[in-house]
Amino acid sequence: MTSSWGQGTSGPQQPGGPGPHGQGAPGQSPYGSGPFGPPQQGGYGQPSPGAQPGPYGLQQQGGVATAPQSYGISFSSGQPYNTLPQQRPTTNAGKTMGIVSIPVGIPLGPLGIVLGFIASQKAKRGNGPRGYGIAGMVIGALSTAVVTLVVLSTLAAAMSAYSPPDGPAPAPDPQATDEPSDPQPEPDAPDGGEVPIGAMQVGDCAYTVSAGAPVVTLVDCREWHQAEAFTEVELGSGAYPGDDELYEMASDACADAAGSLALPSDTDVSDLRTSTLTPNREAWDQGLTSALCLVVHASGPNMSGSVAGGDFTVR
Repeated sequence: MTSSWGQGTSGPQQPGGPGPHGQGAPGQSPYGSGPFGPPQQGGYGQPSPGAQPGPYGLQQQGGVATAPQSYGISFSSGQPYNTLPQQRPTTNAGKTMGIVSIPVGIPLGPLGIVLGFIASQKAKRGNGPRGYGIAGMVIGALSTAVVTLVVLSTLAAAMSAYSPPDGPAPAPDPQATDEPSDPQPEPDAPDGGEVPIGAMQVGDCAYTVSAGAPVVTLVDCREWHQAEAFTEVELGSGAYPGDDELYEMASDACADAAGSLALPSDTDVSDLRTSTLTPNREAWDQGLTSALCLVVHASGPNMSGSVAGGDFTVR
């Protein structure tokens, strides 16, 4: 016979006698009876008629012990594998602030963006509607972009419309208006016509002139006056040379013209100055390319007569 501990053979056995390894007679357990009760009949794997479920929930089916079917059950959660997890309940977290951010974002774009962002974060944490907060951020961003474009366009238009002046207004030499060390009392200004200083012509005399004053009062040259336009000099043609270069050209030309004046030999010329009136860029482009030369008394209206008429005197 075959042993359950290995393969081997044995000699003839006596009926009812003990087998090898101390087996008892047929029908008796080779290990004898014990505290675990008598052995089951039928051997290993052989079902007994009307067998009950085995230990640990095993069931006897066709001679094979099987466990109860529990497939499709999650041992961690107790839910079937094909069942979706439970969703968090929907709330209104962030909804109110998100709704507020939409109208606020139209006039106040940056504030709408901030409120919309806060509302979106609250809705995310509290499982609320995030659409209101996102809409507030979008509207705020669009409003900010529109306002920025309008401001930049306005600034660009204002800068393009602004035209800086070509240079300082023509004025007599500042040295011509220096106060004398011993000023003499000035007589009352005579009545005369006021004209822009740039409108003076050769032979005109002005009662007083001052740096930056746009208007002068013309008087008869036989009266006491401070300035006289005695000649006009050409400065060339072509493109406008610029304020500084034009002023230098006119000053040199007027100084040369003043040097050729035939003044009385006893005339005190220590307080006499030359000054120029030059055209600006606009006048130059319109064809005015000459400068007006003036002789100016530094102490005020202390000249009488004309420097070109032979009756010129100073006091």
